Amino acid sequence: MDRDQDRKRRYSQDEMNEILDAAARLDDLSGEPAELTLDEVAQIGAELGISPDAVREVVTQREAERAAEAAERAAAEAAIAHEEAERARQWRRWRASVARFVPMAAFFFILDLVTGGGLTWFWWPLLGIGIALIGQTTRLLMRADPEERPDGP
Repeated sequence: MDRDQDRKRRYSQDEMNEILDAAARLDDLSGEPAELTLDEVAQIGAELGISPDAVREVVTQREAERAAEAAERAAAEAAIAHEEAERARQWRRWRASVARFVPMAAFFFILDLVTGGGLTWFWWPLLGIGIALIGQTTRLLMRADPEERPDGP
């Protein structure tokens, strides 16, 4: 085709998009990527037959979408941080429960030994406390990821 035929040829919307995208990528390879103001983008749109109001509306919508996405990410990160803090608190409570169980077991053992009970009754309070500790441990391990368990990485 000669130049006159190229100038008279009509391009579809898809062809125009492909040509402009390819030209923009080619232009980006040759130097710094262009950063334009909203007015400059609206002016380019006007040269292509797109109303400046339509360009501004699209920019406003995209900015609103980006702000909403950023808010969603921030909320998700806050929820994860809150859950991590709650799990850490529960593990601290569990360690405190274990730390209380051991001296109580020793106390009941010595008390039963000193009172002449023949080591018969100290099992009963330890059984009750042990069942509660097993329940607390089970609740933590059933919903905790392997990484969050005390023996995890």
